[in-house]
This record gives sequence, C-alpha cells and structure tokens, in this order.
Amino acid sequence: MRRVRILRIVTRLNTGGPARHLTTLARALDPDRYEQWLAVGREGAGEGSMRPFVEAQGVRLIPVPEMVGTSRMGPADVAAMTRIRRLIRDVRPDIVETHTTKAGIVGRLAARLEGSPVVVHVYHGACPAGPL
Repeated sequence: MRRVRILRIVTRLNTGGPARHLTTLARALDPDRYEQWLAVGREGAGEGSMRPFVEAQGVRLIPVPEMVGTSRMGPADVAAMTRIRRLIRDVRPDIVETHTTKAGIVGRLAARLEGSPVVVHVYHGACPAGPL
C-alpha cells in the first residue's frame, strides 16, 4: 500500500509555536503510513531559528528562499509560488497543509492551481493588520 504523501508549507521556522507544532505533528505520524515534506522560507534577520531542532526530528526540509514573512505581496511571492508549484508536481502530495499567513496564501494558491486533492490551512495566532 502506498504511503499518504503530505506536503506542509510554512513561511519560516523562527523560534515559536508554529515550528514546535510542525515538529510534534511530523513526529506523531507513523513513517510506515506517511511520507512528509516541509517546504520552508527563510527567517528574518535577528530571528532565532528552529531548523536544527526540526531537522533532528527527521523532518525533510525543502528550502523556498523566496518566501519571506512580510505583510505585503511582491515579486518574491510569485517566485515562491512558482517553486512550490514545481514541488507539488514533483511530490504529488495527497494533502497540502499550510501554516502561517504568507505560506497560507502562497501555498494554497499553488496547491489549487496544481489540482491538489486536499488543501488544509492551520491558523497560528493573529493575522497581521493591513493589506497583504
């Protein structure tokens, strides 16, 4: 039986709840039943990073350096979406799961454009004020 493929997308793995949540979630799923990938943007200057901790848990990280946690959409977001669309075509996930605001916008749009069968967004805290 083929394992269920899950592609998670998060804006960045800065120190905080979303990174802890993703690590706990990935560790809780049976690797004989699930294949898991985590597409991740980059942390901002001066932010702590939980990348080493997440990698130590056996989570496969796929860098999306174009995805940055800004409150506005811009050319880098189009590049991030293009990279994520290619990743979705390569991995062919059964589930695309997005976390945080920017990854939610970019990742869900990419997943819908690629015809992903199941797309889920997990909210973490408050959404930023102002236009995205």
